[in-house]
Amino acid sequence: MPYIERYLKVDSEFYQRFALTTLLHYYCGAEYADYIFDSIKRADTDYYYVHMAAAWLVAEMLVKDYQNTVNFLLQTPPDKKTHNKAIQKACESYRLSAEQKTYLKQIKR
Repeated sequence: MPYIERYLKVDSEFYQRFALTTLLHYYCGAEYADYIFDSIKRADTDYYYVHMAAAWLVAEMLVKDYQNTVNFLLQTPPDKKTHNKAIQKACESYRLSAEQKTYLKQIKR
């Protein structure tokens, strides 16, 4: 985690993207949810590739830890475009139920 943290702190699009995609590939799960959500909040999603990585990470967390991630989206959501892109990506997944997808579409901003 300190290795990832170092890249997340750099004000560079591809360093932050690397940090988020590393979380996606190696730490995406309920046990790391708090750190992942905090990392998403701190990432500079004005950068296109950081925005896309953050959305992808949220969408994957919806599959791995649905209720906790929905709570994150409702309580401390990322910026509007990342929030909506994450929901779009999650709804494209075959791993969420129709009911879950319907609810996610209702909380789009």
